[in-house]
Amino acid sequence: MSRPCAVCESTASDLKLSVRGHAILRCARCGFEWVDPPPTAAELAAFYDDESYYDGCDAGYAHYEADEAGHRRLARRRLDRLQRAAARGRLVDLGCGPGFFVEEAIRRGWSATGVEISAPMRARCAGRGLPVLPGEDATAAALGQVDVVTMWEYIEHVRDPAGELRRVAAFLRPGGLLALSTPNVAHRLARSAPLRWPEYKPPAHLSFFDARTLARLLERTGFAVLEVRHTVPAFGLDGLSTRLVEGLGRACGTGRDRRTRWWWLYSAAYRVQALPARAAALVRPAPFSLGLEVTARRA
Repeated sequence: MSRPCAVCESTASDLKLSVRGHAILRCARCGFEWVDPPPTAAELAAFYDDESYYDGCDAGYAHYEADEAGHRRLARRRLDRLQRAAARGRLVDLGCGPGFFVEEAIRRGWSATGVEISAPMRARCAGRGLPVLPGEDATAAALGQVDVVTMWEYIEHVRDPAGELRRVAAFLRPGGLLALSTPNVAHRLARSAPLRWPEYKPPAHLSFFDARTLARLLERTGFAVLEVRHTVPAFGLDGLSTRLVEGLGRACGTGRDRRTRWWWLYSAAYRVQALPARAAALVRPAPFSLGLEVTARRA
């Protein structure tokens, strides 16, 4: 028997699809989707301890640390938004990876700590002198209550998202801020051509939210939702333009790999081919936005 829905606790669900031998179910009542059964805690620990997850795994990232500059730019934009809603204080970043967001927060004057299941990524953080802990239990014991918790591209990775949010509420002070991001399962590919949607990638991703189911889960686990933002994709309306731009990058180089003097053609084409999707997302954000970003306060 499948697990109840984490969002509405319904036991009625249907098989949406199967990916890499993992069944993805869809709740018949609220539309939340999840992998069932999930990997065990030990299986997940082994999966994230394999460094290929961050560098070449088909269920992970192609070259996570090679795009450090991009990750840091995104971290700074997110900190700008956070600081409009919360004063600088004690911040915990769950699933911090190599610690780019933590380091940018410390530079802004936050007392920031990372939490990361992956031993190789914790070693990266420690090597740069960043405070990092191996799990939430350690976070609560070491820090007590904190002012802000961030979960960037994290909630989709956990086995029990409702339980995870309740644990976050236990060490986030009353009135404290939660900020998170996650893929948007209302994206048109997830609905019309799910095998082409890049975010169906178990065992890395185990939960799949749209704006409505994510807000409902947050409210059910003790949070008041302040804002739900649809984030605009960085690629075109279909896979053809993306494949053409990627081919140009292989032939000419990119901003990170300037092996020919024509690398700038890739950068220009990358920006141009994204314009139709960005325009469409202004009119219909749900089907044309790949991600969600949410801010909420602990009630």
